[in-house]
Amino acid sequence: MKAEPTSGKPRRSAYAAAVALLAMREHSRMELEQKLGQRDYPADEIHQALDAMLEAGLLSDERAARARIVSGLRRGHGPARIRQSLQQAGLPADSSMTGDDDEAINWIEQARDVAERKFGTDAPVDYQEWARRARFLQSRGYDTPTIRKALPAVDSSG
Repeated sequence: MKAEPTSGKPRRSAYAAAVALLAMREHSRMELEQKLGQRDYPADEIHQALDAMLEAGLLSDERAARARIVSGLRRGHGPARIRQSLQQAGLPADSSMTGDDDEAINWIEQARDVAERKFGTDAPVDYQEWARRARFLQSRGYDTPTIRKALPAVDSSG
């Protein structure tokens, strides 16, 4: 266990520490359990605090999942990368991957926008350039069929 702070201040409760973490960004229950456990709060105090937060509506895995999806979309991540992020946070990765209320994400358009931000709107001049762009999108979490539809064909007019 960690020693008490030398400043004489009493240590804040697990509930207060969890609220402070949630004030920074949405967290899943699993993430909060891990973070509070790393700060040496007793497991029973952690569970009581998180149960109370759940009842009060302060803690929501659904909100945490939506926040991760929106954050991933803003960063240009594809479905595989967002799914991985959700799994790491202990959130259901089989969610519908929707950005706003019931509006499905157009992954092809998303991939096209990401590629245009990185490489501009000009078509690749040769296959090597096309492959470089495809590898970039693949590293962002887009699958091959989506990449093929999103990237323009090689400009052979050269």
